[in-house]
Amino acid sequence: MTTRLAWSAALVVTLWAGVAAVGPASTVSAAVAPTPPQAVDTWAWCGVDPGSPIAATAVRAMAQAAGIDATFGPCNIPDPAYTPIDPKNRYVSPDVYMRLVLLNATVGMKTVVYDQRFWGAPQDRTDAIAFWKPVLANIAAWDLGDEYGPPPTDPKLPNEWAVLKTRWGIMRTIVEPATGVQPFTNFLPNAPTLNKALIDLPGSERLLSFAIYGGDLGASLAGAFNGVAKLMCGVSELDHNGRPTTGVTVRADMDALKAAGCDQILVFGGYPVFDDPTHVFGTSSVVDLTGAPTGRAPATQEGSGHSTLIPIGPLRLLETRTGTGTGTVDSGFDGIGIRPADSVLELGIVGRAQMPEWARSVVLNVTVTGALGDGFLTVYPCGQPRPTSSNLNYRAGTTRAVAVVAQVGSNGAVCVYTQTPTHVIADLTGFYAFGASFTGIQPARLLDSRIGPDFTTVDGQFAGLGRRQGDGVTEVTVAGRGGVPKDAASVAVSVTAINPTLEGFATVYPCGAPLPLASTVNFRAGAIVPNAAMVKIGAGGAVCIYSNVETDLVLDVNGFDAAQAVAQFFQPARILETRAGQVTLDGLFDAPAPRPPDSVLELQIGGRLGIPTAIRAAVLNITVTDATGTGFVTVYPCGGERPLASTLNYGVGTTVANLAVASTTTDGRVCIYTQAGTNLIVDVSGYHT
Repeated sequence: MTTRLAWSAALVVTLWAGVAAVGPASTVSAAVAPTPPQAVDTWAWCGVDPGSPIAATAVRAMAQAAGIDATFGPCNIPDPAYTPIDPKNRYVSPDVYMRLVLLNATVGMKTVVYDQRFWGAPQDRTDAIAFWKPVLANIAAWDLGDEYGPPPTDPKLPNEWAVLKTRWGIMRTIVEPATGVQPFTNFLPNAPTLNKALIDLPGSERLLSFAIYGGDLGASLAGAFNGVAKLMCGVSELDHNGRPTTGVTVRADMDALKAAGCDQILVFGGYPVFDDPTHVFGTSSVVDLTGAPTGRAPATQEGSGHSTLIPIGPLRLLETRTGTGTGTVDSGFDGIGIRPADSVLELGIVGRAQMPEWARSVVLNVTVTGALGDGFLTVYPCGQPRPTSSNLNYRAGTTRAVAVVAQVGSNGAVCVYTQTPTHVIADLTGFYAFGASFTGIQPARLLDSRIGPDFTTVDGQFAGLGRRQGDGVTEVTVAGRGGVPKDAASVAVSVTAINPTLEGFATVYPCGAPLPLASTVNFRAGAIVPNAAMVKIGAGGAVCIYSNVETDLVLDVNGFDAAQAVAQFFQPARILETRAGQVTLDGLFDAPAPRPPDSVLELQIGGRLGIPTAIRAAVLNITVTDATGTGFVTVYPCGGERPLASTLNYGVGTTVANLAVASTTTDGRVCIYTQAGTNLIVDVSGYHT
């Protein structure tokens, strides 16, 4: 009997996990990535006060949890006599701006800088250009002020527009050529003003900005100027003007404005106004007054067209072994010794490897090695009861890895239970913030086909169904059970085959969809084998489990994706094949030569098969086969040193697969290190922008 090879346990995996891992690449129905969501840059007004004790925390939350690309300066409540010509105290000094530029740059954000020396005396302008020259790569634009209006009809009133034209001309003809940074201003939100800007301010069409916080939020105005200029439209994320703001309203507003033609979003505000003792503008926005992200942060991230997964590492957080080549990223939980039988380890997560307190779920690659007996391992949030489920089953003396998602406990730790003595290694590959579309939950059993008083489910449903027959399908309702909302889009599940009669496989997939050419778990007769997948919820709020041979089945859920998630999943497609006579879907990276020992392969993912070039992480199934020695594979973003981490381990002549949620370079590349010579196969099934 031919057995489809397993895709090892996964977190954010595919709509259905697994393909025939070492079979010939399919030539039927070329699988390509779906059209990605519209991705836009997002700027935030306000920026952080760099002198605040929580400044570093806040900028990281804005960049990582909210996906902010650039911020303006810190917001002061302006003097009542403020005008665009004479802003009084609205803008901070160049020295404070410089500190903000440097701080924002540490997390990859740029800064929109206001420096009135540019339109002052010539020597002042020269001094300002020299002052900013070392950090020009980190400046998004030169801010000329806010909400200039058209020329007044009364000649006795100040002509703000004439001043703007003069300043704009200086910036366009002198400062921009010297710095390579374009000028910017936010206009009053009406058609006459925008039209006059396009006529009087050459280059304003490169970013025409306005904000309306009522009515249709500027959608009709955006529609009128769509295609005429690149539009930046404002979205309110502060509680003001009597309009409460939530993550739901932020996402809806951003989606509506993008649909109307907005090419970029200006969120008002990023960090709350910092000199607002009466909190006129509320106490929270993208982040709150402690610098932690609010529920509006992930809504902003996804409204910008980006997934809420925050890729990191891989970074080793746990290593129970000692010796050469071992260790952890911060020396914590290093060399602590083999885990005893029936024991729980509280693995600290928060505060290590720069993990913020607002991390709510983590993506880990967990490996067991040197086990002294057959057993299982379970990862779950500390502070909650250990669930009746497992992430990984192992046999004495084996080395096996699995990718898992775990909710972080109230003490900032995840708990790792081991049934029998074994060494355990854990590598961090990503995390989700508070309010992310993916939510890790306490694992809950939704199906147990075994019959007996010890075998039940979280609600008594789908328990004691009896052994599942070969070539049969079991439909399991998941929506509305075990902490999964009725409107969830997909679920992270672990499926376990127990005591199958023959060698075979099981596949988890959305009910109502065709059975895919894929497997979730592979097993031998009499074995107990779990594996995991992220599965789209199908017809009737159910997922289906196909088994080609008779077996008992258990299904546990440990997380779900909300309906608005923008992570992209699709039919798995082969993108690397080193075996002779086999090909990839697009004909690239199919050189017939095994990977040599101690070698690194640079694999391009972005820009292939409909995948955007600029991605942050890829969902990959990594398979080794015909290995000539014992070794390991590590997948990591190219451009840096290979981390002390592994994606999968293998032995001589074995075929082993594991899923990796792998961080990529900004142009969509990963590097794959192989310690011992082996053939290498890679399938892609999703990506995070």
